[in-house]
Amino acid sequence: MRALIMAALVVLIATPTVAATPTAASPEEPGWGPEPPAEISRPAFGDRSSPIRPGASMNGYCTYNFVFYERVPAPQVPRVYIGTAAHCTERLGERTRLGAAGTVIGTVVYDADLVGSGVDFSLIRIDADLVSKTNPTVLGAGGPEGVTAVSELT
Repeated sequence: MRALIMAALVVLIATPTVAATPTAASPEEPGWGPEPPAEISRPAFGDRSSPIRPGASMNGYCTYNFVFYERVPAPQVPRVYIGTAAHCTERLGERTRLGAAGTVIGTVVYDADLVGSGVDFSLIRIDADLVSKTNPTVLGAGGPEGVTAVSELT
């Protein structure tokens, strides 16, 4: 797990990543944790029915893992990413799908296999118009929870 998080942070090192902290707002709609400071933008994630999420099928043979987003000053719109295993992608710029024949959701921006890191991790930037169809909640677990800095991963 530590290696997975480290790989994602290497890609996004210029701007720290923030993971949403889900809290139950109501039985019907999830909350996304405490609001970040006013000077930090937050993605407009979708609700429970949003299909792009950890555990969703990718290209019909792999699954997506955690959702990440950049910490940017308001009113900038943060870019949103989702991870998968590096053996599930082949090249930078590759477009990935939701399911075997589903919607194209994003572009591979990092593939550990291409840099020989030994970590089985790829990062896909989700198309901006699909962020509202993305939910960072891990089904059945509620996570991820919290924020970390690179210095905490050593």
